[in-house]
Amino acid sequence: MTQDLNLTAAFINSLTGNTETECDWRVINDRNKGEQGINMRGTLAALANTLIDYNNRGYGIFMTVNAMKPEGARTLDNVDFIRAHVVDIDDVLIAQESYQRAISSSMPPHFAVQSSQGKFHLYWLVVPYTGNDFYTTQQRKLCQLYQGDSNVIDATRVMRVPGFMHNKHESQLTTCWGITNNPRYTFQQIADNLANVNVVERVGNRSPLGTPELQAESLDWLYFGLSQTNPNELSREEWLSLTAAYKQAGWTLTTEEDLLTHWLEWCKQYNGDDEKENIKLWKSIKDSEVGYGRFKRATGVEGWHIQRATPPTPQELADLKVRVESAAPQDINVDIFPEFEMLNTDQKKVWFKDCYFVEREGKIFSPTGRFMNENQFNGRYGGKDFMTRKGAQKVTDSAWKAALRSTDWVIPKVDHCRFLPDLRPFAIIDDDMGRKGLNTYIPAIIRHAPGNVDRWLDFLTRIFNTTEDIKIFQDYVAHCIKFPGYKIPWSVLLQSAKGIGKQMIGDVIKYCIGESYTYQPDAEELVSGVSQFNGWMRNKLMILVDEVRVGDRNDLMNGLKTIITDRRIAVESKGVDQEMEDNVANWIFFSNFKDAFPIDENERRYCIFYSKLQSAAAIAEAGLDKEFFDMMYNWLEHEGGYAQLAEFYLNYPIEKGALPHRAPHTSSYDEVIRIGRSPLRVLLDEKVENKERGFRGGYISYTAFAKAIADASNIRTKPLEHTIKAIIENKGYEELGYTKAPVTGEDLSHPSLIYGLRGVGLNVDSYEEAQS
Repeated sequence: MTQDLNLTAAFINSLTGNTETECDWRVINDRNKGEQGINMRGTLAALANTLIDYNNRGYGIFMTVNAMKPEGARTLDNVDFIRAHVVDIDDVLIAQESYQRAISSSMPPHFAVQSSQGKFHLYWLVVPYTGNDFYTTQQRKLCQLYQGDSNVIDATRVMRVPGFMHNKHESQLTTCWGITNNPRYTFQQIADNLANVNVVERVGNRSPLGTPELQAESLDWLYFGLSQTNPNELSREEWLSLTAAYKQAGWTLTTEEDLLTHWLEWCKQYNGDDEKENIKLWKSIKDSEVGYGRFKRATGVEGWHIQRATPPTPQELADLKVRVESAAPQDINVDIFPEFEMLNTDQKKVWFKDCYFVEREGKIFSPTGRFMNENQFNGRYGGKDFMTRKGAQKVTDSAWKAALRSTDWVIPKVDHCRFLPDLRPFAIIDDDMGRKGLNTYIPAIIRHAPGNVDRWLDFLTRIFNTTEDIKIFQDYVAHCIKFPGYKIPWSVLLQSAKGIGKQMIGDVIKYCIGESYTYQPDAEELVSGVSQFNGWMRNKLMILVDEVRVGDRNDLMNGLKTIITDRRIAVESKGVDQEMEDNVANWIFFSNFKDAFPIDENERRYCIFYSKLQSAAAIAEAGLDKEFFDMMYNWLEHEGGYAQLAEFYLNYPIEKGALPHRAPHTSSYDEVIRIGRSPLRVLLDEKVENKERGFRGGYISYTAFAKAIADASNIRTKPLEHTIKAIIENKGYEELGYTKAPVTGEDLSHPSLIYGLRGVGLNVDSYEEAQS
């Protein structure tokens, strides 16, 4: 177990302005919530050994966000002043999206803390102020805006401290990183930025136990749902939600003692079961936002409800399991009922297992992952007669009619499709209109086997510049393979001369992810996909783009930003209406051109590698000739190389969500920025480097720069004012204001707008003297 007090010191310095600040600490036993927390006050240096000792014994380390008075309890009366606003984004399903929205906003947080995998605390530093009520109001707004924990609104709140281990489950280091260098926000800036956020009081949606519309249809269904759910497969948040739904759904159906007894028995299946903590949680649930509807979806009972009025008996479950498991759904030649020419209601449920009618498509989605029209469905599932009315001998030989038009039972029907690899195949998800979506993701069957992959690792050392570059690339590829559907908000570009084996890299990735879930658009498709038709992006996990070169196509660059980072995008095929669909694909680009993507210092979506092989001579010297690639493809295709690499990446040491949220800098970063400069930036850099008048002493005159642009022969289109200002600001300058009078040599009619290096303390009054 290793703490990192450098992270802790950086956190305290950012929050308080001084690593020696006396802080109010609280240590809480992560593994025994019934134990009383312990309060401490002091500097990090004074308490470091004590805090590390507690942390090593399973305690979490917390600290008050705001400054408390030295004496007295941690109460609102003893809040000295406010120093930060914070949002705890603890819902892993929306955390990444909320994080991206926050850092892209007009008031981004100053830094973030990752408390555990996929969960973040976002901090907005403020100029110190007092006012607990104001603080609480703004906290509610921030929580509403970014879907954070609605309990984090109190000025006395303690939060987990980075640099120490989070010990609730498997111990992991709590980390932190900076987001913006903006000055601390004033309370007025906070209020102005959140003025249009209307707080929805979540507590108003909670219902007391026993609310009729949240009750289960019967106690049998409730207990059946528990029996079909393994608590070891639930996250803590899912377990808490399921427990609240269970207690609410069964409250009027039996005694509390009976409900609790069944629930505790179910909890005992959990490997780390703690009955004391379970009972404490049970007693704390007095009302809930969820009931039987959530319980049905979480346990899979909803599917059974569609099929029958009462839960199946254990024997029925066993019989169905034997029938289903004895036949592979992908094998169209297997008849799982060879002894029957006519199938009854229960047999149809097995015959049409995992078939769903999708209203938006007008077709049936089958367990093979295909959409089938009537002819296709009859061809696949026909060959039997089907009873279509219970208790009556009405029969059809049409599988389509039996599946959709029977009166005894029909296959489940949904409104639309989703593509969510994080959820189980065929899961049903309700949208905000109450429409049901079917998860159509079916894991690809990837053959993998242990073996020696040294020749692959040797290949990577030949094309990448440094071991750190190789690690960044390997981390990205392995994460995509191990955790399909996890949207990484940045992409990879590998640039080199022709002939280094970029196609072989693509072939390996396609094998390890699955051919069906990868796509390689050509240049025309890429441009069309950004601007209009992008149906090829539907239901893909990886997009591999060859020979990309954006150049000055700002529309293409801006379009790529959306499809690289957003989890939901508009997808449109020719002749098919546009629909918002899941976008979980990650991207790897290949190019022969160093200026493939013109980016600046603020770009966070592209991790660019310039290979050390930039000429045919360099490629030959590296030994990447025909003989080498023949050897590699013989290994991949005939000696099990593909399967060995799949095994290697599936067992690669990286945790889910461990990649940074901004594209990391490679060894090529400085050259990438230099090459990616726009003509405007090149002109500005030259003026500053040459110390021309209007660009000296840490100052830049907007007026002088605009005049230089107008005089430049290579800049044909006059840029807009905000574009010029953005170029100056991206170089690290801030607006200081206008001179008191026109400046000689710039504009004889109007004062000049002056910028100064950010953080240096320059003022506009000294501008003209600095230019002399």
